[in-house]
Amino acid sequence: MNLDFFDDIKPVYIAVNSNGFTVSEKIYTELKCFIKDITPVRKLFKGRKIECYSNNAKKGRNGEYCALCKKRTQCKQRIRLMLLLNNEHEETPAILEINTNSHDNLRKSLEHIDDNDLPTQLIMLNVEKHGKYIQVQFNPVF
Repeated sequence: MNLDFFDDIKPVYIAVNSNGFTVSEKIYTELKCFIKDITPVRKLFKGRKIECYSNNAKKGRNGEYCALCKKRTQCKQRIRLMLLLNNEHEETPAILEINTNSHDNLRKSLEHIDDNDLPTQLIMLNVEKHGKYIQVQFNPVF
């Protein structure tokens, strides 16, 4: 009998690349999902290692306020999306972090959706290349 009740379901992480999205080693050109939560985060990397992070974009793990940090201009500002993927006839909890070049796309696509309706609004995600940059597109399905 499995008694690890709270360890069974963990969100998968979504990677964004020029081919689309990678989820659990599978590549998708588009994803259907519901956005369950949106959180701003900040991450400071030194090389490939994370030096500092903030899960609310206000205060780092070291207790320092981001607004007063000397290294704040070096931080990566990201938006963390807690998603419920709706692909392949199966719902999967997932996490997607988008870079600043996709922030406006998210804002514009959600501006006409009420906050209370967002968790039940189906959203189609896809990737567009703009020169050397990749942007995530968010398209509500009505």
